Formats: sequence, structure tokens, C-alpha cells
Amino acid sequence: MTTKPDPEGMNGVRADWAHEALSAFRKACRGDAENAVADLICNLGHWCDRNGFDFEHEIRSGFGMYEEETDPRTCPDRAEPEDGA
Repeated sequence: MTTKPDPEGMNGVRADWAHEALSAFRKACRGDAENAVADLICNLGHWCDRNGFDFEHEIRSGFGMYEEETDPRTCPDRAEPEDGA
């Protein structure tokens, strides 16, 4: 398992929020853990279709947020030192 940088010290909390959402989703659809993330993403696409959201835009936006939240340059004073530093 690879751990991404956590420059703000918040990614554990964010992961906990995602866990709560996935747990609720799995309970609602009686899904298994193996496919839960992909199934939730797929169903969010259906939700976007029915509620006037651009699913592809939301996916790109969410991925951009993830990249910012795991970029050590976001909060350099909390970033882990690079090799040789």
C-alpha cells in the first residue's frame, strides 16, 4: 500500500468521511467491498445525469482536489522532506 503525502494533516479524516459514505452506500445497495468504490462512482454518474450535473466535470474536479490534497507543495511546512534533505 502506498501512502500519498498529507501536507495538511487531514487525509486520515477525509478517508474516514469516505469510509462512512461507502459504508452507507454498501448498506443501501447491499454491495460488496470489492466493487464498492467503482459502483459508487458509477451510481454518482447516474445521479449527476438526473440532477443536471456534468459527471465528467465532477470527476475531473474531484481528482484535481485529490491531487491538491496530496501535493506536498500545498503546505510546505508540513510536507515530508525529500530524500537527501
